[in-house]
Amino acid sequence: MVGLGLFLLRVITALAVGRSGYSLLYESAAGLGPSHLAGFVLSLFGALMIIGFVTTLVGALAFGLLLSSLIWLGLPFTATSATAAGLSLVSILLGPGYYSLDASIFGWRRVEIARRTGTKDN
Repeated sequence: MVGLGLFLLRVITALAVGRSGYSLLYESAAGLGPSHLAGFVLSLFGALMIIGFVTTLVGALAFGLLLSSLIWLGLPFTATSATAAGLSLVSILLGPGYYSLDASIFGWRRVEIARRTGTKDN
């Protein structure tokens, strides 16, 4: 069930990031320029998040682009943009999950902590 939860979190994050990209593309008052490019890239990041391809990297890039878009490109600070930034940060920390292209390509990483024997602390 954890894999399904991470998949749903990834989809919700992708929809919020894609909506912020749509806002820069089609609701921006400025002409063609950096805001349209950022909107296209954010929409692309949303699509990559849905399929779960290089999710941690895409989450980091989306978080940085969302913050720079809020500060310099005139993305309105709405609940959707704040949610997209926050969920992008969460996807960096949690990773892609079981139902992702990353899991199919790179496999699962498992960290095993071995218990030390023969130390003074035991």
